[in-house]
Amino acid sequence: MRIQDELKSKLLEAYPYKTEIHAHTKPVSTCSDVVSEDAVKLYKENGYSTLTIANHFTFDYFYKRIGTRDVK
Repeated sequence: MRIQDELKSKLLEAYPYKTEIHAHTKPVSTCSDVVSEDAVKLYKENGYSTLTIANHFTFDYFYKRIGTRDVK
């Protein structure tokens, strides 16, 4: 077994998680084409155990698009 394969095997055994720490979803993050519900399903289907959604809460979205500065 190659040393890289052995190290990968040990790492997967010690840390069996697949994690995304910076995903965006629409409509809040205009750089995304996926709504949050679909993102969760897609990541889960692809073996992820952890997902962090880090959307862009911007002035452009809340004021220009929705017409309010109230983000409650």
